[in-house]
Amino acid sequence: MSGDVSQSSNSSQSSNSPVLHPSAIGPSLPHIDLSDPSLESLDGSSERIPPDREIVPYSPAGISIGLGVGPGASISIAGSIAAEIYPSTQPHAWAQALDPARGYRPTGILVLAPTQKIEIEAQGVVFDVDETILQGTGQHVHDGPEARFAQAIAKLLRSHDVDFDLSKWDANYRTHTGCAESDVCIKLGLQVLKDYNVTLSPIDIREESHRVLEAGFPAFMDKVSLVQNVGSLVSRTKAEGLKLATCTASSGQFIRRALDHFGLFSQFNAHVFEATKKVGDGVFSEVSVQKACEQLGLAPQTCVMIGDSISDFGSAASGERPLDLVVVRLPNEGRAEALESFQKQREQALAMNGDALTRTVVVIVSDYSQVSIKYSPQARVTFKVPPVVEGDPPVAHA
Repeated sequence: MSGDVSQSSNSSQSSNSPVLHPSAIGPSLPHIDLSDPSLESLDGSSERIPPDREIVPYSPAGISIGLGVGPGASISIAGSIAAEIYPSTQPHAWAQALDPARGYRPTGILVLAPTQKIEIEAQGVVFDVDETILQGTGQHVHDGPEARFAQAIAKLLRSHDVDFDLSKWDANYRTHTGCAESDVCIKLGLQVLKDYNVTLSPIDIREESHRVLEAGFPAFMDKVSLVQNVGSLVSRTKAEGLKLATCTASSGQFIRRALDHFGLFSQFNAHVFEATKKVGDGVFSEVSVQKACEQLGLAPQTCVMIGDSISDFGSAASGERPLDLVVVRLPNEGRAEALESFQKQREQALAMNGDALTRTVVVIVSDYSQVSIKYSPQARVTFKVPPVVEGDPPVAHA
């Protein structure tokens, strides 16, 4: 999407609250006007920032951004929000600014300190489910050595008088999970053929995994909980009049029962099950996320994606009509490693997609209590980050 960076017209923020400009850790780098055609390539290229660029230091007094609200806009909004914010005085290595002589590479990622909040205005929200709404499903229901796919393969192999070595699950099989269920079953079948020279059809693996899930549902759900504060976010957002959808790689059989178990299934207007998001390293499909927006009857640019992984970002940011904003929750525990992993995967995705994915802004939070979403009839999503709360850790920005 092409967009303009401006004070949001419906923002309650004061007029002197700054738009977020490129800035550096320590001394400010020159402000980059991305509408300048001489700055089309900033990633390791030889392009230099003209010396007369305005110096615009970052201020934590607040950020107000309109995504795509300017008429005749011709610049990428994600490229214009070149800052990363961390709840730490020491930035991660990958957050370091480029050599000022070469310029700054815009990233379109905001990482909020734990007490910072983001206020979003939109018409719809598309939620991932596993580890976004439901916590523990990855390890205990789908992907782990005691979860349904592993149990299904073990049972099917026993019918061939073959013992399945579960000790090799994490090394040989787990990497095939986490995508659309039909693709998981195909990949697992090929791995079984390679390891045991036994042919298990994807349909048999799928059906057996469903039987395992059905028989063990209460035991599985004993290990699953709601992600902290997600129930409140869903109910608050629904009460504001927004339309909500889920878009998940998991099967409808499980998601329906699991969300209903926590009283959330009826809160959603639409569901896309067995979604295709990540189709390869750095390669994503927008089809399922776009389908979720279509089922809500909304344009993608009026919707926000909420997820927990690079797949959620990549699928929302892909295609000719990407979503403008993705909120990713990375909990405080292990956050530094998760941030570094996310950024490395995102850089890989950008390299393989010609930087097309930079049209979508990513905001990373540690808890859903930081997120507020209200209905707006505007044709594009807008958001703002209010002033930093007094007592917050110093904000590092790149």
